[in-house]
Amino acid sequence: TGVNQHDKIKFLKFILVHDADLFDGSEKMCLKIGQFIKICDEKNIDWGISVYECETLKCFINNGFTPKLVQYPFNLLYEKDEIGDFCKHLDIQAHIRSVFLQGLLTINRRENLPQEFFDNDTLINWLNWLKTKKIEPLSACLRGDRVASKVKVIGVESSKQLESIVKFMEGDIIDTSCLKTSADVDLLDPRKWILR
Repeated sequence: TGVNQHDKIKFLKFILVHDADLFDGSEKMCLKIGQFIKICDEKNIDWGISVYECETLKCFINNGFTPKLVQYPFNLLYEKDEIGDFCKHLDIQAHIRSVFLQGLLTINRRENLPQEFFDNDTLINWLNWLKTKKIEPLSACLRGDRVASKVKVIGVESSKQLESIVKFMEGDIIDTSCLKTSADVDLLDPRKWILR
């Protein structure tokens, strides 16, 4: 619509390395990352990485590549925020994704859980906590005290869905101090899910 390719690139603020967890620090990988960063620098665009593991971020940094932005999965059920804490310590901008845990945390009744998660203690505790506190799942996911101040990356399928999410973001921060958290990687990392 009248915007040339050069002008389009001005709209980009960050470019993220996808599948950054594949980075192993080898000479070949370091050359690729170095070329990627050089292109970003030439275009005056900041670069970042999308990770699952804090070890990936540490590997990048140990090889001389400190990203400006790290995007990583985090939600109220995570026991600790190792990546977020590490980013804060190094003054790296951090954005969280998977705040709804692939939609599992938006379900408010046990019978609506997928069969594979029907007996998952963490999710059952989550549902019981929501019921006891009389809190909507979306409100908790977006305004829980452990996530409220974080920048969230959320995918939407429609403007109506976006409006609904925005509505649930409004209101006071929700105290989650009595919510049980989990270190169950098989639950918290969708790549580990074995769905039948």
